[in-house]
Amino acid sequence: MQEVKKTKIITFRVTADEYTQIENAASASGNEPNIWCRDVALTYSSPDEMITIDNRLIYTEIGCLRFLLAYGFKLLFRDAAEASAWAKAREYADTRADEIFTQLLSRRMPD
Repeated sequence: MQEVKKTKIITFRVTADEYTQIENAASASGNEPNIWCRDVALTYSSPDEMITIDNRLIYTEIGCLRFLLAYGFKLLFRDAAEASAWAKAREYADTRADEIFTQLLSRRMPD
Protein backbone atom coordinates (compact mmCIF):
# COMPACT_ATOMS: atom_id res chain seq x y z
CA MET A 1 0.00 0.00 0.00
CA GLN A 2 1.37 3.39 -1.02
CA GLU A 3 1.51 6.06 1.71
CA VAL A 4 0.01 9.43 0.86
CA LYS A 5 2.62 12.20 0.91
CA LYS A 6 1.89 14.81 3.57
CA THR A 7 3.03 18.25 2.46
CA LYS A 8 1.18 20.69 4.75
CA ILE A 9 2.28 21.69 8.26
CA ILE A 10 0.14 23.13 11.05
CA THR A 11 1.77 24.66 14.12
CA PHE A 12 0.48 26.47 17.17
CA ARG A 13 1.86 27.73 20.45
CA VAL A 14 0.67 26.71 23.89
CA THR A 15 1.60 27.61 27.45
CA ALA A 16 3.61 25.22 29.60
CA ASP A 17 0.44 24.24 31.46
CA GLU A 18 -1.44 23.65 28.21
CA TYR A 19 1.43 21.51 26.90
CA THR A 20 1.38 19.44 30.08
CA GLN A 21 -2.37 18.95 29.66
CA ILE A 22 -1.87 17.86 26.02
CA GLU A 23 1.06 15.65 26.97
CA ASN A 24 -1.01 13.91 29.67
CA ALA A 25 -3.94 13.33 27.29
CA ALA A 26 -1.58 12.01 24.61
CA SER A 27 0.18 9.73 27.07
CA ALA A 28 -3.16 8.36 28.30
CA SER A 29 -4.02 7.40 24.72
CA GLY A 30 -0.56 5.93 24.08
CA ASN A 31 0.57 8.62 21.64
CA GLU A 32 3.11 11.40 21.38
CA PRO A 33 1.67 14.93 21.77
CA ASN A 34 2.08 15.81 18.06
CA ILE A 35 0.39 12.62 16.88
CA TRP A 36 -2.38 13.02 19.45
CA CYS A 37 -3.04 16.62 18.36
CA ARG A 38 -3.14 15.56 14.72
CA ASP A 39 -5.56 12.72 15.47
CA VAL A 40 -7.85 14.99 17.52
CA ALA A 41 -7.85 17.70 14.85
CA LEU A 42 -8.66 15.22 12.09
CA THR A 43 -11.36 13.52 14.17
CA TYR A 44 -13.09 16.79 15.00
CA SER A 45 -12.88 18.07 11.42
CA SER A 46 -14.10 14.88 9.73
CA PRO A 47 -17.70 15.13 8.48
CA ASP A 48 -18.20 11.48 9.47
CA GLU A 49 -17.07 12.03 13.05
CA MET A 50 -18.42 15.48 13.93
CA ILE A 51 -19.77 14.11 17.20
CA THR A 52 -17.36 12.34 19.53
CA ILE A 53 -18.12 9.12 21.35
CA ASP A 54 -18.34 10.99 24.66
CA ASN A 55 -20.70 13.56 23.18
CA ARG A 56 -22.80 10.81 21.62
CA LEU A 57 -23.13 9.04 24.97
CA ILE A 58 -24.13 12.25 26.73
CA TYR A 59 -26.58 13.19 23.98
CA THR A 60 -28.07 9.68 24.04
CA GLU A 61 -28.62 9.87 27.79
CA ILE A 62 -30.16 13.34 27.48
CA GLY A 63 -32.40 12.06 24.69
CA CYS A 64 -33.58 9.15 26.82
CA LEU A 65 -34.15 11.43 29.78
CA ARG A 66 -36.10 13.84 27.60
CA PHE A 67 -38.26 11.01 26.31
CA LEU A 68 -38.91 9.65 29.81
CA LEU A 69 -39.73 13.06 31.26
CA ALA A 70 -42.16 13.89 28.49
CA TYR A 71 -43.85 10.50 28.71
CA GLY A 72 -43.82 10.56 32.51
CA PHE A 73 -45.53 13.91 32.69
CA LYS A 74 -48.22 12.65 30.32
CA LEU A 75 -48.81 9.77 32.70
CA LEU A 76 -48.98 12.03 35.74
CA PHE A 77 -51.97 13.76 34.29
CA ARG A 78 -53.76 10.42 33.83
CA ASP A 79 -54.82 8.02 36.54
CA ALA A 80 -52.28 6.25 38.73
CA ALA A 81 -52.99 2.87 37.12
CA GLU A 82 -50.55 3.75 34.34
CA ALA A 83 -47.48 2.56 36.27
CA SER A 84 -47.01 -0.32 33.85
CA ALA A 85 -46.98 2.13 30.95
CA TRP A 86 -44.18 4.04 32.71
CA ALA A 87 -42.20 0.79 33.01
CA LYS A 88 -42.72 0.16 29.29
CA ALA A 89 -41.52 3.69 28.51
CA ARG A 90 -38.36 3.15 30.55
CA GLU A 91 -37.76 -0.14 28.77
CA TYR A 92 -38.28 1.54 25.39
CA ALA A 93 -35.77 4.27 26.27
CA ASP A 94 -33.23 1.72 27.48
CA THR A 95 -33.50 -0.59 24.48
CA ARG A 96 -33.83 2.08 21.81
CA ALA A 97 -31.35 4.71 22.99
CA ASP A 98 -29.56 4.79 19.62
CA GLU A 99 -32.85 5.20 17.76
CA ILE A 100 -33.90 8.04 20.07
CA PHE A 101 -30.48 9.64 19.60
CA THR A 102 -30.69 9.38 15.82
CA GLN A 103 -34.17 10.90 15.74
CA LEU A 104 -33.15 13.83 17.96
CA LEU A 105 -29.92 14.42 16.08
CA SER A 106 -31.69 14.41 12.71
CA ARG A 107 -33.99 17.17 13.96
CA ARG A 108 -31.04 19.27 15.09
CA MET A 109 -28.65 18.86 12.16
CA PRO A 110 -28.74 21.59 9.49
CA ASP A 111 -29.88 20.50 6.04
